[in-house]
Amino acid sequence: MSRSVDPRELLARLEQLEQVRSDEVGQSKRGFRRFVVRGDVMIEPVVRLGLEGEPVGGMLRDVGLGGIGFISPARYEPGTLVYVEMLVHGYTAARPVLVIRHCRQVEGDLCLAGGNFCAEPAQLLNLGVDPAALRCETGAEDVSGDFASPSEA
Repeated sequence: MSRSVDPRELLARLEQLEQVRSDEVGQSKRGFRRFVVRGDVMIEPVVRLGLEGEPVGGMLRDVGLGGIGFISPARYEPGTLVYVEMLVHGYTAARPVLVIRHCRQVEGDLCLAGGNFCAEPAQLLNLGVDPAALRCETGAEDVSGDFASPSEA
Protein backbone atom coordinates (compact mmCIF):
# COMPACT_ATOMS: atom_id res chain seq x y z
CA MET A 1 0.00 0.00 0.00
CA SER A 2 1.51 3.33 -1.00
CA ARG A 3 -0.11 5.64 1.56
CA SER A 4 -1.23 4.15 4.81
CA VAL A 5 -2.41 5.50 8.14
CA ASP A 6 -3.00 3.43 11.25
CA PRO A 7 -6.74 2.55 11.31
CA ARG A 8 -6.95 3.52 15.00
CA GLU A 9 -5.58 6.97 14.14
CA LEU A 10 -8.09 7.33 11.27
CA LEU A 11 -10.93 6.34 13.58
CA ALA A 12 -9.82 8.81 16.27
CA ARG A 13 -9.56 11.65 13.73
CA LEU A 14 -12.92 10.74 12.22
CA GLU A 15 -14.55 10.78 15.66
CA GLN A 16 -13.09 14.26 16.28
CA LEU A 17 -14.48 15.48 12.94
CA GLU A 18 -17.91 14.07 13.79
CA GLN A 19 -18.02 16.35 16.85
CA VAL A 20 -17.99 19.43 14.59
CA ARG A 21 -19.99 17.98 11.67
CA SER A 22 -22.94 19.91 10.31
CA ASP A 23 -25.46 17.48 8.84
CA GLU A 24 -27.87 20.12 7.54
CA VAL A 25 -25.60 21.11 4.64
CA GLY A 26 -24.77 17.53 3.57
CA GLN A 27 -28.31 16.23 3.98
CA SER A 28 -29.73 18.96 1.75
CA LYS A 29 -27.55 17.73 -1.14
CA ARG A 30 -28.18 14.00 -0.67
CA GLY A 31 -30.92 12.00 -2.29
CA PHE A 32 -30.85 9.25 0.35
CA ARG A 33 -30.50 9.04 4.11
CA ARG A 34 -26.98 8.18 5.33
CA PHE A 35 -26.10 5.89 8.24
CA VAL A 36 -22.95 6.24 10.32
CA VAL A 37 -20.81 3.15 9.72
CA ARG A 38 -17.22 2.57 10.72
CA GLY A 39 -15.04 0.13 8.86
CA ASP A 40 -11.82 -0.16 6.89
CA VAL A 41 -11.83 0.66 3.19
CA MET A 42 -9.26 0.29 0.41
CA ILE A 43 -9.58 2.79 -2.45
CA GLU A 44 -8.22 2.12 -5.96
CA PRO A 45 -8.61 4.57 -8.86
CA VAL A 46 -10.11 3.04 -12.00
CA VAL A 47 -8.66 3.63 -15.46
CA ARG A 48 -10.01 2.54 -18.84
CA LEU A 49 -9.13 -1.14 -18.60
CA GLY A 50 -7.76 -1.63 -15.14
CA LEU A 51 -6.50 -0.04 -11.96
CA GLU A 52 -4.14 2.89 -11.60
CA GLY A 53 -1.66 3.00 -8.73
CA GLU A 54 -1.64 1.25 -5.39
CA PRO A 55 -4.64 0.86 -3.08
CA VAL A 56 -4.91 3.46 -0.33
CA GLY A 57 -6.36 2.63 3.07
CA GLY A 58 -9.09 4.66 4.69
CA MET A 59 -12.01 4.57 7.11
CA LEU A 60 -15.68 4.43 6.16
CA ARG A 61 -17.64 7.38 7.53
CA ASP A 62 -21.20 6.77 6.40
CA VAL A 63 -23.19 4.80 3.88
CA GLY A 64 -26.54 5.19 2.14
CA LEU A 65 -28.43 3.76 -0.78
CA GLY A 66 -26.77 6.19 -3.18
CA GLY A 67 -23.18 6.33 -1.95
CA ILE A 68 -20.65 6.52 0.85
CA GLY A 69 -18.36 8.91 2.67
CA PHE A 70 -14.84 8.07 3.86
CA ILE A 71 -11.64 9.57 5.23
CA SER A 72 -8.31 8.82 3.56
CA PRO A 73 -4.74 10.12 3.26
CA ALA A 74 -5.26 10.51 -0.50
CA ARG A 75 -6.93 13.35 -2.39
CA TYR A 76 -9.35 12.59 -5.25
CA GLU A 77 -10.63 15.00 -7.85
CA PRO A 78 -14.42 15.17 -8.27
CA GLY A 79 -15.43 12.89 -11.15
CA THR A 80 -12.70 10.32 -10.41
CA LEU A 81 -13.86 6.70 -10.57
CA VAL A 82 -12.61 4.49 -7.74
CA TYR A 83 -13.20 0.99 -6.47
CA VAL A 84 -13.97 1.10 -2.74
CA GLU A 85 -13.35 -2.22 -1.07
CA MET A 86 -15.32 -2.28 2.20
CA LEU A 87 -13.85 -4.67 4.74
CA VAL A 88 -15.58 -6.37 7.66
CA HIS A 89 -13.29 -8.31 10.00
CA GLY A 90 -10.63 -8.27 7.28
CA TYR A 91 -12.90 -9.74 4.59
CA THR A 92 -14.37 -7.95 1.58
CA ALA A 93 -18.05 -7.18 2.21
CA ALA A 94 -18.52 -5.08 -0.93
CA ARG A 95 -16.42 -3.54 -3.72
CA PRO A 96 -18.56 -1.01 -5.58
CA VAL A 97 -17.40 1.58 -8.06
CA LEU A 98 -17.80 5.11 -6.76
CA VAL A 99 -17.83 8.45 -8.59
CA ILE A 100 -16.13 10.94 -6.28
CA ARG A 101 -18.41 13.97 -5.83
CA HIS A 102 -16.42 15.89 -3.20
CA CYS A 103 -13.06 15.68 -1.48
CA ARG A 104 -11.58 18.19 0.92
CA GLN A 105 -8.55 18.25 3.14
CA VAL A 106 -9.69 18.27 6.75
CA GLU A 107 -6.61 17.79 8.91
CA GLY A 108 -2.95 17.30 8.10
CA ASP A 109 -2.75 14.92 5.17
CA LEU A 110 -6.27 13.52 5.64
CA CYS A 111 -9.11 14.14 3.21
CA LEU A 112 -12.81 13.65 3.69
CA ALA A 113 -14.39 12.34 0.48
CA GLY A 114 -17.74 11.08 -0.70
CA GLY A 115 -19.41 9.93 -3.83
CA ASN A 116 -22.16 8.03 -5.58
CA PHE A 117 -22.29 4.37 -6.51
CA CYS A 118 -22.20 3.69 -10.25
CA ALA A 119 -22.12 0.87 -12.80
CA GLU A 120 -19.15 -1.53 -13.01
CA PRO A 121 -16.73 -0.40 -15.76
CA ALA A 122 -16.43 -3.96 -17.13
CA GLN A 123 -20.22 -4.15 -17.47
CA LEU A 124 -20.23 -0.85 -19.34
CA LEU A 125 -17.52 -2.08 -21.71
CA ASN A 126 -19.67 -5.13 -22.45
CA LEU A 127 -22.46 -2.74 -23.42
CA GLY A 128 -20.20 -0.67 -25.67
CA VAL A 129 -19.80 2.28 -23.29
CA ASP A 130 -16.29 3.58 -22.57
CA PRO A 131 -16.02 3.96 -18.76
CA ALA A 132 -13.74 6.97 -19.28
CA ALA A 133 -16.78 8.75 -20.73
CA LEU A 134 -18.36 8.70 -17.27
CA ARG A 135 -15.97 11.45 -16.20
CA CYS A 136 -17.98 13.86 -18.34
CA GLU A 137 -21.45 14.79 -17.12
CA THR A 138 -22.84 16.39 -20.27
CA GLY A 139 -25.81 14.06 -20.52
CA ALA A 140 -26.78 10.75 -22.05
CA GLU A 141 -25.28 9.52 -25.28
CA ASP A 142 -26.78 7.15 -27.79
CA VAL A 143 -24.75 3.93 -27.78
CA SER A 144 -25.30 1.70 -30.76
CA GLY A 145 -25.08 -1.99 -29.94
CA ASP A 146 -26.24 -5.35 -31.09
CA PHE A 147 -29.03 -5.71 -28.54
CA ALA A 148 -32.13 -7.85 -28.83
CA SER A 149 -35.49 -6.23 -28.24
CA PRO A 150 -37.08 -7.17 -24.90
CA SER A 151 -40.04 -8.59 -26.86
CA GLU A 152 -37.66 -10.96 -28.71
CA ALA A 153 -36.10 -12.34 -25.53
